[in-house]
This record gives sequence, C-alpha cells and structure tokens, in this order.
Amino acid sequence: SPTMQPAPLLPHPSGLKAITIKQPFIAGILAGKKLLENRSWGAEGNRPLRFPPDGRGLWFAAHASSQPAQRTHVLVQRLLQAWPEMPPLESLACSAILGFFRVRDVVPVSECADDPQAVGPWCWRIDKVAAAARPGCSTSLPARASRRKPSHAFLLPRR
Repeated sequence: SPTMQPAPLLPHPSGLKAITIKQPFIAGILAGKKLLENRSWGAEGNRPLRFPPDGRGLWFAAHASSQPAQRTHVLVQRLLQAWPEMPPLESLACSAILGFFRVRDVVPVSECADDPQAVGPWCWRIDKVAAAARPGCSTSLPARASRRKPSHAFLLPRR
C-alpha cells in the first residue's frame, strides 16, 4: 500500500510574514519613533525567511512579545530619548499583533551610523506603518488563533 506523505507547508498567499518584537520597540515602530529594527540576520539571511534581495517592500505583521524589554536596557533608554512621551512599559500591549510595518531596505549597521538606535549587525529600515486603531485594546489581534471571526480588518496600503 502507498505511504501517505504529509502535504508540504505552503506560504500564505499574501506573502505576509509576522515578526515578534519586544515592547516598547514595537510600539515605537508603530508610532513612527523607531525607524529601524536591528537584526542579526539581513536580507540574505541565515533563516528560512525569503526576502527580496535587499528586503525592499516586505510587509510584516507586528507582533508584541509576551514580555517587554527591561526598562534599563540601553535601547529602551535610547528610544525614550527619541520618544519622551513614550507610554509606561506596563501599559503597552503584549502577546498581540498590533499592526503592520514595511521594510524599506535591509542594510549593514555601518549605513545607519547616524541613528543612535542602530546596533545591527543588520538594520531593517522601516518606511511605512499601519497601526491598529487602538493597540492593546479590542482592536488588536490576539496572538492565539480564535474560532471567532474578527470584528475588524486591517487594510495594508499599496506599495
């Protein structure tokens, strides 16, 4: 008798990827106060994530991790300098998709030397965001799948 092979996992037809980032960094991105995301892997990457050659134009669902960064973390302090009105860490939503952002390009940290938040080794420069209407409230998407149909929808701007 023939053996059953599991069906191959296919990418989502939209090509949308999700990435988990700690608070307050994801809030800073969605508020337009943090204009890049630091990663240890770039466009070529050492992960199974498929980027265009330079990461240009790739949208990500912005998922807040379950735990925020420590208040004393050097990058939290640098974000606070760029965003003095940053909400308290305790008030920021965690474990939810809070919106979307688009990567303009992925470059080595040496090309972002003028940004104090750049530590690299790769910087994903962000050029567009689409935040939930009220992040952390009923309009953010829960991280766990639900059988309920969402009561809202996110519309991504065209490239």
